[in-house]
Amino acid sequence: MLRFFILIGFLTLFYRVLTTKEILQMIHPQFTFNAKLGFALLALLAILQFLRLLPSGETHECGCSHHFASLFHFVFIGTLVFGLVIPLRPLDSVIANQKGDKFLFNTKINNTIKQQIPFDNYEPLISVKKEPPNSAANFAGVRSAEKSTPPVINITDKNHVPYMVLLYENTQAYIGKQVAMKGFVYRPPNLAPNRFMVARFEISCCAADGVPSGLIVEWPDADKIKNDSWLEVQGAINQGLYQEIPVPLLKAEKLSHIEPLSTPYVYAPTRVVNPLHQQGVPQNIPDAAPADWKQ
Repeated sequence: MLRFFILIGFLTLFYRVLTTKEILQMIHPQFTFNAKLGFALLALLAILQFLRLLPSGETHECGCSHHFASLFHFVFIGTLVFGLVIPLRPLDSVIANQKGDKFLFNTKINNTIKQQIPFDNYEPLISVKKEPPNSAANFAGVRSAEKSTPPVINITDKNHVPYMVLLYENTQAYIGKQVAMKGFVYRPPNLAPNRFMVARFEISCCAADGVPSGLIVEWPDADKIKNDSWLEVQGAINQGLYQEIPVPLLKAEKLSHIEPLSTPYVYAPTRVVNPLHQQGVPQNIPDAAPADWKQ
């Protein structure tokens, strides 16, 4: 009977995790099928255990003591109680400082990843769409004197990983470009008082291997912003230094506090692609993941 209730408890825990976004705080989305398979196997075991509890008219006595086995059940019960009672918390700035940023303490990207991103063929210039000759803006040969709004690189959940690689490995191509992103605040060691890091934890397999990746942000009132605050920032990319290492620096022009994202992590793709190299859309900066971007 105890084994049956333990299985039901784990089924309840698995069901709660699978039917909410909690599963994405534990593992990479590509492994959710494995979790669903585990749920199905637990359900099968629970059914088999229930069938064993049904009266069959036969009794079997082995004549041995099950005292040790009963004590072993408490290991599963303790794990179950922790899983059901203690709320799941995302990784925070304390863990970020312990792990260290993916790029600040790794000045060179893994060659395998770097070779998959065609930096040599990348065109840093952004083509500006011109109005047709017969448009209202160019009517009678008169061009508008108003300045066009510069395009903004909107770093989202799905394109965060490739853009971070591009920004750190090809910073010069992005100098002066407008970048907008969301993330939590943490401060790596020896950071200037007017700077902080806005980052997301990048997951390759599960939360245990998560590493923070993001940008150093410069803001006049940086000392008033607490660690683990969630921000949305926008500003221009500049060349900065961190412990004598060249890094991209985001000089914030707009900054606002936001609620923590329901899915706080970003996930490493199964295949690294350059988000600027989309078929049929050359030299344009996308605000979403390309069609061939796989998680």
